[in-house]
Amino acid sequence: FRSWTALDAEAVAQTATLMAQAITAALGHGTSLNDPARLHQKARLYIEANLGNPDLSAAEVARSIGASRSRLFAMFQPVGGVERFIRSARLERIKAALSAPAQPHPIAVLAEAVGFRSSAQLSRLFRQHYGMTPSQFSARADPGGVRRISERA
Repeated sequence: FRSWTALDAEAVAQTATLMAQAITAALGHGTSLNDPARLHQKARLYIEANLGNPDLSAAEVARSIGASRSRLFAMFQPVGGVERFIRSARLERIKAALSAPAQPHPIAVLAEAVGFRSSAQLSRLFRQHYGMTPSQFSARADPGGVRRISERA
């Protein structure tokens, strides 16, 4: 069993930043605002690469892709908005981590790794989204009880 440390979390954050820079360069800094599909893809990739940043916001995404906030909001309106997309992406990443048969990590470590401000915030939003706590989901994902995930870490 290997638990994540602050150093691991920092390495993940630095890797995400480098990935975001590479994605921005690959997609072109001057993405045409007349190409909504490419701009939307750029926004989604930026969000995915920066989920660990607890300060990730619509304003930051708009600035990073060179679009206005209103343009960004219009692109994400079909999925409930930018903030909802960010929250859902974080929850999906947590769900995938809890479903993986790999090494378990305390909920607090997982919460920090994907940008939640606390394990309590993660647990509350996870329950609202999936109808159960992360620990309940983890127990269902591992019926044999081999993995143990602590709500309090």
